[in-house]
Amino acid sequence: MIDPAVPVLLIHSASHRCALQLSHVVEVLRPQPLQQLAGVPKIVSGLSVIRGVSMPVVDLAGVFGDTASSPTRLVVIRTGSRYVALAVDSVLGIHRLPAQAASELPSLLRDAAAGVVERIGTLDEELLLVLNTSSIISDEVWNSLTAEVH
Repeated sequence: MIDPAVPVLLIHSASHRCALQLSHVVEVLRPQPLQQLAGVPKIVSGLSVIRGVSMPVVDLAGVFGDTASSPTRLVVIRTGSRYVALAVDSVLGIHRLPAQAASELPSLLRDAAAGVVERIGTLDEELLLVLNTSSIISDEVWNSLTAEVH
């Protein structure tokens, strides 16, 4: 769970304003050349070589079921022991969430969010989704990537 006193990176993707716990963010960079792969889920745009490491690029808009957007940034995050680059429309900056800005998901929405959204709230009167970085890519997607690369 995210501690409201911990800084977050605010990002925007399609119609969603999201927050990532800053301690899980490795770096932000411009989109890199992309190698597309057949047979991977639609949310995976392909693979990019970032700092000499091949890593999956996930279109965050696709994670929410939106049509692919035109990402201007990649946000490399740590998801447990793995790394993934999230393709996002924009990076809004670093922010500290006040305790009252985000709360646990209502039980009705927990299954719908598929574990990707950890908390929900508002910031500047706009909906804010606090993302669970360890769940952005499911084990099923990781397995399909491993099978496709090998």
